[in-house]
Amino acid sequence: VSTYNAFANALFQDNALRVGREPDSTLLTEAGAWALAHQVVLDADDEDALIALGLRPERLAEVVIALDHEMVDNEADPDAVVALAGRFTALRELPPKPRARKPGPGKEVLEAVEAVEALETLVPLVQEYERRKRERGVIEYSDQVALALRAIRADPAAAALYRQRYDAILLDEYQDTSVSQTRLLAALF
Repeated sequence: VSTYNAFANALFQDNALRVGREPDSTLLTEAGAWALAHQVVLDADDEDALIALGLRPERLAEVVIALDHEMVDNEADPDAVVALAGRFTALRELPPKPRARKPGPGKEVLEAVEAVEALETLVPLVQEYERRKRERGVIEYSDQVALALRAIRADPAAAALYRQRYDAILLDEYQDTSVSQTRLLAALF
């Protein structure tokens, strides 16, 4: 009986070397994660792009962490996310709603484009945040599952050991299961 994260962390520690990580990675606290993300924001080169986002550095640090967690939980490729954000801007060219008073798409569409467009600035910050976590040998809860999944994918023989060890896996509140958690269990069992 364990949580996804406890199980994934044990799996990661058993197989960390398969993905070039140390098994004794330290779990980063919320405060530590915020401090690291805040430093990434402060060290960023493109100050104009950050200012254009209209957020204080403290809030940007929170956004970087949240985006990092979402990208890790969904195995999102940073380049694909940036490419999607670039393509999404084409929505500015949508025709207006019928009987609209202004040309172009409505306010909701323009707000969505602006929000998604911010990914072009935010994703490089997330990548730097990830690089610094790895450099320091720290991981977060969301990383535990993703790293366990990478380890199992790196060597399918590792999955066979877990299949032999466990006859059954029971899940509570499956509706709260992330993409990475689902993929980890599918790869294992």
